[in-house]
Formats: sequence, C-alpha cells, structure tokens
Amino acid sequence: MVAVEQLDHVREALTAELANDPRYASIDVLSYDEYVESEIRPTILVSEIVGAIGSSEGAEQVVGREIRRIGDPGMLVVPQGWITSVSAFSWRRMLRGAEPVFAREAHRYRRALAETVGCGDVRLCVVGRQVQLGLLSRPTTVETANFSGSFSEVASAPAEVAVSRPGTLDSLLLSVAVKIGTHSVDSLSSRSSWLPVVVPLGSTELPVREGDTVDVRMHRRLETNPVCPDYIVDWRLRRDRRRDRSRNRRIALATRPARHEQRPARQPDEQQLPSDRRQP
Repeated sequence: MVAVEQLDHVREALTAELANDPRYASIDVLSYDEYVESEIRPTILVSEIVGAIGSSEGAEQVVGREIRRIGDPGMLVVPQGWITSVSAFSWRRMLRGAEPVFAREAHRYRRALAETVGCGDVRLCVVGRQVQLGLLSRPTTVETANFSGSFSEVASAPAEVAVSRPGTLDSLLLSVAVKIGTHSVDSLSSRSSWLPVVVPLGSTELPVREGDTVDVRMHRRLETNPVCPDYIVDWRLRRDRRRDRSRNRRIALATRPARHEQRPARQPDEQQLPSDRRQP
C-alpha cells in the first residue's frame, strides 16, 4: 500500500506516525515524484481530495491525470465521483439573530493555509441542524463527476432552482454528494467532513415564494491555481416563470474552505448582520 503526499512536512509527520505502529508497516509514504518513479500500478486508487464543492480541492486535475497516466480499465477508483448541488438559501433565517463566529479549528486551519500556500481567502461553510432552517428549495445539480479506471469527466450544468417555501433570498448554498460504490455521502443530510458552502449574495435580499425560480450557472477557472479552481457563479431570479427585471448577477468564490459555527448574539434584538459581515 502506498500513500502519496506532496507536502514535505505532512509526509514527514505521517511517516514518523506510521513508524510507531506495526499495523502500518506495509504502508510506504511517498512524494508524487517518488510514486511516479517507482512505476507502481495500483489496482485501487483512493482519493481524499473531493472538496466541499466537489471539484474545489483539485480532484478533477489530480485524479483525472492519474487515470490517464495509469490507463488500466480494471482499476477501481474511490470515490467514483460526486454531484454538487445548489439550493436557494436564507442566511438571515438560519442565524435567527445569532452572531456567526469561526470555530477554533478554523483559525488553526487558516493559519496553516497561510504558512503553506499563502492563501488568504476562505469559504464559509455551515454545520448543524440549523442549516435546514435556511433552505428555501430542494437541492438542484450544478456539477457532476464520474471516474473509472478508463474514464474521467467533470462537467457543470445549468440549474433551475425551484423555490419551495417563502422567505428572503440572500444566499445560495452549495452541497456535495460523494459517490462511494452504491452509496453516497451527502453533505446536506449526512454528518461528515464535507460541509455545505454558503455563497452570500452581497447586500441582496429578495423576498421569494413558491413558484419563483433561481437560474444558476457555475464556472470553474484555473487562472490563479493550476489544480484548485476558483469559481464564478451567475444567477438570476425569475418570478412566477417570468424573468425579474434585475440583470444577471455574478459572484466570485475562492478555493479554500473554513468551518463555521454559531453562538448566541451579544445583542438579542439584532436580527440582521451588516452586509460587509456576511462576506466569506
């Protein structure tokens, strides 16, 4: 068994940790270059780089590259892919007057990112049962991925998000369902390390009702990073199947996530956060 880790300090720490436990004596920890030079041809390729937005951690580039390089139709790839979905979301309704804060582990993660890759931008992920309170629609597919020993495909799809409950639209919510064999792990309904990602719509707050539709298209770009994409999200609200008079809106997303939790607000009567504090 081979574990491939590109970051030197992580690889060294993992090697030292495994050396202390005889159960893991058969695991070799290699850099990617060492792995390629070894000419190892795996029968099972396991990847842990599916992101909170399926393609955000570089699985499209890294896993796709290995499938093409190895070229073995019989190789099993795990996970087999993912579905990224988008939902209409009310950040204000979910908070219910609470003040958002970052958990302690999120601060450590952000510092580690700055030290290793110099990344200053984070995405805002939410966790907990209160997430369901903010949903204004069912999730709709906006990105799909499928992997096998001879096939690799990641594609974006336009989404027509049908509003199913009245509320105030101030965000979109991206979730991922990771395909593992005949099962899937859905970040919107399962407890896992994958978390739904909030996409704030700036200062926009639009009242919506059943019958309204939010048209969403998500574009992946590799302009700032050759592996982890940035995203452009275009959206438009249609009321009762007619287009809203507002023009298309566009949002840019960074490539790295951060965990978010809630705590009681210092001012219980505060119902709305200033728009600049909603930004990820």
